[in-house]
Amino acid sequence: MRALYHNVELNREIPGALYGAVAQVLAWVYQLKRYKKEGGDKPDNPTDLDVPKELDKGMVSDADADQEAAEALTGDNTTDGAAA
Repeated sequence: MRALYHNVELNREIPGALYGAVAQVLAWVYQLKRYKKEGGDKPDNPTDLDVPKELDKGMVSDADADQEAAEALTGDNTTDGAAA
């Protein structure tokens, strides 16, 4: 969902071109919550999300994606303790 992160300001509308991808991720989140509460089969991570090229920020390595996610969750945008 980097496309959403990079293209939408907080409290703004989601671009129509990203509705499908957002719906897929939300469906996965609800399935994951149900899995954690009730058990059963773990839902597969969403793949091949329909993101238009003009909104796609490109592929990044798994390590970079993990770091970006951690920074988004903690609000830390520094690298190795140094200011970016």
